[in-house]
Amino acid sequence: MKKLYLIASSGAIARKELTSCIESLAECGDWFYSIPNCTFTFASISAYELYTKIRERFPGDDRIFVTEVPTDNCQGWIPQKHWNLIDANSVVHDYDLKFDGYWVSGNEYYLPNYSGIYCVYSCRNNVSDGTVSLIRLLYIGRAENINERHKNHEKKMVWKSCLNAGETLCYSCAALPKKSLVICESALIYKHHPLPCNETGDKAFWHDKTHIKTSGCNRFLEPDFTVPKTIPL
Repeated sequence: MKKLYLIASSGAIARKELTSCIESLAECGDWFYSIPNCTFTFASISAYELYTKIRERFPGDDRIFVTEVPTDNCQGWIPQKHWNLIDANSVVHDYDLKFDGYWVSGNEYYLPNYSGIYCVYSCRNNVSDGTVSLIRLLYIGRAENINERHKNHEKKMVWKSCLNAGETLCYSCAALPKKSLVICESALIYKHHPLPCNETGDKAFWHDKTHIKTSGCNRFLEPDFTVPKTIPL
């Protein structure tokens, strides 16, 4: 996996000489030049190894600085065209979410005890044939234990306020490891904008580029989509 590095050098090394050196290294990929004496590049080796290889090309100048730039930290600003290049080379996380469901309101005690993502819908409960007709996606959330989370969910009254006459709430759930909950919830909210019940999360996605597939009881969810990391404009 290639990492992003910033190389700062003295004015004694010409930009063309440095970029020519980078292009000659099999471990390096794309590069771009932003400000005088500063060049970004992607490389599959450590910062020290990259520094050593550059020093071998320019042995007479030790004023070379190489540091890794973490692409999962957006607390800063760079031009959009440069960010597009970084994002194109970033790691892509893949998730496959299979949703179980649907549980009609009143049956929350049957919700699974696993860690995962849950969707809340407005629906019509067709008691006569034991089916539900889904109407709108109201909310996307995460929980380390979905069953426990819904025993006394603080947003339940908010969801109910979005229902029209004859509608009720229902739920679907997808199992997911605890470590993946935040990134998947964020990606789903950013993609699907389930407002007004998800008040935040639809304007920016701060995680690495994420690819998600959904299947099963996934009504109103895209079956296959990718969310890029976004930066504030």
